[in-house]
Order: sequence, then C-alpha cells, then structure tokens
Amino acid sequence: MNAPPASVPSNSSSAAAGNSRSEVDAASSSVPESGRGALYLLCGTIALTLIGFFCLVPKFAWDNKVSTLRWLIDSWNIENLSYEHGWLVAGVMCWFAWKAWPSIKAEQWKCGPSGCGWIALGVFFWVGGFRAIQPRAAVLALPALIMGIAHFTMGWKAARHLFFPLSMFIFMIPVPGIEQMTNGMAITSSKIASVLGNLIGIETVASGTTLIEPNRAGGELIVDMGCSGIRSFMALMLISYAYAMVVHKKWTERLVIWALTLPIAMVANGVRITSILIVAQMNRDFATGTWHNYSGFFSFGAALALLMLLSFIMRQGLRALRPKVSVTRVGGDNNNNTAPSAPAP
Repeated sequence: MNAPPASVPSNSSSAAAGNSRSEVDAASSSVPESGRGALYLLCGTIALTLIGFFCLVPKFAWDNKVSTLRWLIDSWNIENLSYEHGWLVAGVMCWFAWKAWPSIKAEQWKCGPSGCGWIALGVFFWVGGFRAIQPRAAVLALPALIMGIAHFTMGWKAARHLFFPLSMFIFMIPVPGIEQMTNGMAITSSKIASVLGNLIGIETVASGTTLIEPNRAGGELIVDMGCSGIRSFMALMLISYAYAMVVHKKWTERLVIWALTLPIAMVANGVRITSILIVAQMNRDFATGTWHNYSGFFSFGAALALLMLLSFIMRQGLRALRPKVSVTRVGGDNNNNTAPSAPAP
C-alpha cells in the first residue's frame, strides 16, 4: 500500500501569507493616505516657522542684532574652550535622531493632545528669553517645541524616541558661571596633587592653584584654568550621558554613572598634575612643556576606562571580573580513550 505523498506548501499559500503580512503592515500604518498630505503640509509650516523665529529674529548679543541660533553658534568659539565641542554634540544628536527614526516609524501614530504641554513649555522659554534677553532660555525652547510638535502629531509612543537625542541640547548651551567652577576645580586638583606628591616623597604645599616645593629653589607650579580639568569633565560628562542612556536600562544605574563623572574627572586630573610633579624632578622643561601638553590624553583615557569598568561591574556584577579557568584532564584510563576495534571477519 503506497504511502500518501508529503504535503508541499503551494504558491497560493505563500502568497496568502504574504498578503496577510502586508495587511498587518497596512493596518499598523498610523497615518492614512488621505491625511498624509495635510500632515506633511503642517510639518513643513511648523518647520518654516521655527526656522524663522530661531534663525531670523534678532534679539541677542551686545547690539540686539543676533538671532538665537546665531548666538548659540558664536558661543562655540576658540575663546570659549569649554564649549568647542558644540558642533560635535550637534552631529551626535542628529545621528541618534536618525537611528531613532525606524523605531518612530514602527510605532502607531495618533494625535496626542498632551503634547501641548511641551509646546507651552517651549513658548514659555521663548517668550521669557526674549523678554529677559536671556538667549539660553530661548535656545531651550527649541527642543521643547520640537518634542511638543512630535508628541502632538505622532503621539507619545512615537515621540518618546526623540527624547534622548533632543536632551543633548543641554551640552550645547554655555552654562553661566563656568569660570567660577573652573577655579574651584583647579584648587581641588592642586590639593589632590599635593596630597599624592607628599605620599610619594615629593614635599609640596598647595596654596590656592599654586604648588610650592619648599626644598627646591624656584619650585613652583601654577595650575592655570586650562589645567583645571573642566574640558575633560565636559567631554567625560557628554560621553557618560550618551553611554549610560544607550547601555544601561535602569535609571538608578544611569544616575550612578552621571554622579561618578565629576569625582573621577577631578581625581584623574589630580593624578595628571602629580605626574607633572614627578617628571619635573628629572626634567622641569620637559614636564612643563611636552608632558604638560600631552599628559591630558592619558588621564582622560584612564578616567574613561575607569568609568566603563564601573559600568561593566554594575551590569555584570563582580563575578564577571573573575578569570575563567577551564581544567582539561590529561591521561586517564586508556580503555576509555581508545576507540573500539573492528570485529574480525
């Protein structure tokens, strides 16, 4: 008796499966074809309005003739060393927004009236910044308005993917009072270097931002604003923020990473100044010249490596640091290691 032939999926079934998938994709499409033209027109109008307000309306600088974005870009200059990275942050922010676009498209779009709260916040920053002539507040209005428009037109489930890229605006806006923070970091780094120097036998006394070696004629090292570690701290803060948001899923772990950035940056800068003290015992010109200029790369790399190590421990635990040792048995019973012989014919 012949066995029945095995069933083979026909082309019609495959086509039906493909049609069902396309129907699911079409059903998941949030915006109907009839309304897409109006949506594109609305988005274009909003974009042109934002460009007009932020790029063409003058209000700031000493003569009140500079627009909001022009003021922001002008602040990323060589004189403001703590914010030379502004263009880099803008590029990174755009890259994260581009990477978030597939996730935004995959969500179901629907109008979110609660997005008006973001828009109201943006209008508050914009009007307050213009009335008080505070360009920083006016710049903060831009991410709030973009978030509100996205929330209103697409809904929160789609707009939430833009929250992280837009939050990086914080690292592009110059913080007032940064010079006072720079001076405090320089004094703290000098104290750390003085303590470490005395521990290894280099007698030093910290007086403000000056390290004095009493037993050495002319033994003074001045920690100026460029050696305060503020630029390393700003770069480390930016990297740690992006890294924690991408790698860590728990907000507690993210907060720990951000909180550790400042002490790690200050200790690393103190160790760098201590290394300059050590090199100065052998060659003072080399220490205050070449080593002073390039040692920051080593201290920043060490601070970043320590931050990544702490992040790895939080995610994997201390057990992940233990070396994995595999034991291979050598020798043993020969009968177990020899293959069975073939039977004689």
